[in-house]
Amino acid sequence: MVAIGVPGLFSFVVGALFRRSLIVDLDYASYRGFASINDGGVVKWLGMRYAAPPIGDRRFAAPQEPLSVQGVQNADRVCVSFLLSFW
Repeated sequence: MVAIGVPGLFSFVVGALFRRSLIVDLDYASYRGFASINDGGVVKWLGMRYAAPPIGDRRFAAPQEPLSVQGVQNADRVCVSFLLSFW
């Protein structure tokens, strides 16, 4: 048997109750955010794509909508792969 404290149980229950409400649908993708315990329960969505990558002919053009993806994407961390391509 695993024992968890009241804060752990509270966190688990709150997470289970609000998990569905942390999903936002942006037409081209759905993202699941998370509640940050270290920031007082603030809900965050990190690493969300808002435009197609500015490469090639799109380098100095107006932003274009990103490609559509199926399923719910986890938005729990910033994606650094695009930053690495500039270095």
